[in-house]
Amino acid sequence: MKPVIISLFVSFAVLMTSCSKSVTTSSSKPERTEAPAPGPEHTPMPAPDDETPPPDFVPSEKAPQVIKRAMPIYPKAARLSGFQGKVWVKIWVDKTGKPRQVIVPKSSSTIFDQAAIDAAKQMLFSPAILKGAPTDVWVMIPFDFKLK
Repeated sequence: MKPVIISLFVSFAVLMTSCSKSVTTSSSKPERTEAPAPGPEHTPMPAPDDETPPPDFVPSEKAPQVIKRAMPIYPKAARLSGFQGKVWVKIWVDKTGKPRQVIVPKSSSTIFDQAAIDAAKQMLFSPAILKGAPTDVWVMIPFDFKLK
């Protein structure tokens, strides 16, 4: 019975943190509210030289290959409650094979997003090749969070 209660509590906590709601008051003068800060999945890594990211699809002669894959750290709350899931990250791989920006386009639960983003930022790739030269591209990498 305890795992079910813990699981429900964690589910509620995740739901509450992922949903933000503005509350209005009934005063004669409307309050000024600021927009919420973007979540980690929308916070780009700073780009040196202020370069713009490549388009979503860049044709290449050779796609980037993973040289170093970082494993995400399983969130403690998810582990304790028995949560499992999958997060897809979209990584901007630059001409040197390093991640420049990480975005989460799809996730089974936001509880896993930051762990996937942190792992993606530590990965290394061989650069994509276009017309014999390295080029920036986006790659999609799945991260599975499964309890053993």
